[in-house]
Amino acid sequence: MSDHYLAFKFTHVLIAIVAFGSGAAATLVPAAWARKILWVLVLPGYVLMLATGMWMGHLANLLDAHWTEAAMNLWGVGALFLGLALAALQRQVRLDAQPGHDARARHRAVLLGRVSGTGAAVIVLLILHFMVFKPA
Repeated sequence: MSDHYLAFKFTHVLIAIVAFGSGAAATLVPAAWARKILWVLVLPGYVLMLATGMWMGHLANLLDAHWTEAAMNLWGVGALFLGLALAALQRQVRLDAQPGHDARARHRAVLLGRVSGTGAAVIVLLILHFMVFKPA
């Protein structure tokens, strides 16, 4: 393997750790902070994981492997979950800014955020499974 491949692999894993860890940490802070964490760390990291992963696949001639195709398709599903999580956080922030907001509407937004965030985390773990075990 070339030094470029190892450099991209290191970068890919480092980005994954920062993005996934930040996403988990975002559940522990107020919605306004969580939204900033998603915009600044998680979403760019998620996009960079795809870019570095595809470039590593190109360097190692793995883009035709079925597991890489499955991982890239799962990446798209994860992006949808992250979009839903961001929309839910935006709604929470908007509701929190209104005095006397509807508690049921905020509860629904929180639930949507939790479900979509959990969905994104499960997708990342499935992609990790494909990267480690490389099923046929």
